[in-house]
Amino acid sequence: MAFQVTLRFIVVICFTFLVQVSLAEHNIRQCADPTQAAHILCQKDIKDGAKFLQIIKEVVDCPESGINTYPITCILVTNQLGDDGGDAEIVSGGIGYTSVEISMTSKLSKGLDYHMEIYTAQE
Repeated sequence: MAFQVTLRFIVVICFTFLVQVSLAEHNIRQCADPTQAAHILCQKDIKDGAKFLQIIKEVVDCPESGINTYPITCILVTNQLGDDGGDAEIVSGGIGYTSVEISMTSKLSKGLDYHMEIYTAQE
């Protein structure tokens, strides 16, 4: 009886994890008005090779240094690996803020390959 309960619990946990993983986004496309993307604040390629049975996580801040006084108007983070790549999410800041922190996480035993562009309306 205890084995059946444990097995059911493991199945529920695995299903919940798979649903959460499938709901995550590979790319970030937040740009309500492309005409407001006049100045590129950050442009970066994030690459990290695959590691066997490991998940790779990279966190990028924009701006990396210094102070930005203009609100961010567009955030474009593209996963170059497509469905084989991982997921990207905004951790803090974003559209309307003066900075953004983006976390990129690979799939198990896969690498990271993202292209990131962050824009403001003014220089």
